[in-house]
Amino acid sequence: MRVTRLLDYWRGIDGYCNSYNLITRSFSVEDIKQCGKEVVLFGWFPEAVPVVDVLAKAGIHVKYVCDVGQIPNDTEDLLLPNGIVLRDYRELVKEAKNYFFIFYQLESSVDKWTSPLVKRVRLIQYKGVEEFGIVANVRTGDLWEKPLFQAAVFDSINEIFKDASFYDWGAYWHCWNQAGIDIHNWDYQLHKIYEMYKDKPKQAYLEIGPGVGVFSLALKKLLDIDITWLNIPYEEKQWAEWRKKTSRELYGKYDIKIKEAYVELEDFDGEYDIILLSQVMEHFVFNPIGTIKKLVKHLKLDGTMFVSLPDIIYTVPPNVESYKEIPYPEELTKREIKRRILINDFAHFHEYSFNEAMSVFEECGLKCIAHKTNTPVYHFVLKKA
Repeated sequence: MRVTRLLDYWRGIDGYCNSYNLITRSFSVEDIKQCGKEVVLFGWFPEAVPVVDVLAKAGIHVKYVCDVGQIPNDTEDLLLPNGIVLRDYRELVKEAKNYFFIFYQLESSVDKWTSPLVKRVRLIQYKGVEEFGIVANVRTGDLWEKPLFQAAVFDSINEIFKDASFYDWGAYWHCWNQAGIDIHNWDYQLHKIYEMYKDKPKQAYLEIGPGVGVFSLALKKLLDIDITWLNIPYEEKQWAEWRKKTSRELYGKYDIKIKEAYVELEDFDGEYDIILLSQVMEHFVFNPIGTIKKLVKHLKLDGTMFVSLPDIIYTVPPNVESYKEIPYPEELTKREIKRRILINDFAHFHEYSFNEAMSVFEECGLKCIAHKTNTPVYHFVLKKA
């Protein structure tokens, strides 16, 4: 899969912006313009109207629009403003290979059983069409309006998802998320690490729970750093899929070292200049003090820890009112430890207010040197006190 950011069209004071992303199997915008086929926008409803202008600004001119249930009267095409033609989708699908279809993703989730997007895409896939596009309206971060950052991030997403299939809607969902809301989880940290270490080569960098690795690969394109990942051995299936041979070869290309240890329970080696936890701490099922103190021991004297975590928005009702109620592993039996992990199953266990997170860091011997709140995500830059 390949994703291209078409346009950022709205940005709020909280740091979020709304963007249009184009996801294809392998085509770039230039490939679409040069393919010699008339473009069809499949999905014609009020929210899709601006997509025509967005595509035009990218040089892709829509000739036909259609949608299920929108059948012109008397089987005649209906001429719309700007020379666009509304056609019977059934007629277009009959000759699907003669057109380049672009779909608009209206819903915020993609389920292979119920999603209108998936059902419409299948209509042309059954006709043997392999190359098409999907425009997704995403709420994301603006990457500090730096083309350098945007290129590094989107090049990394496209490398990671290069061999992902459009028959795998789970992979599409991950690609869409990485190019959308997930950027907001760490865009501030990407900016801060770059500014702090752009003139300091060969820094040792450790990322806890890197997901599919977009942040690490983007950072590697921006900085001369040595990257290590710490994954848990039996990680969530959605991330484990990307540890296949092709992905390992990609990470080998960038010399990313991979360690496996359950950070809350097991020890690991190494000292690091930079340690990143992006959307990780809220998953801890044991008292965070023990884990953060462990990580501080792996932080070099002048090292920096970067932490991003969501505000209290997902875990309702809360499992505990305060992190102080969460037990340490040594207070539990082996059976209780295992049971606790199984119950949580990679979900958020406890989410932190800004003040509570600051209390955790202070108790662990860290001082906050910078922070930013991009609702609902808090970002912290921390040094040893």
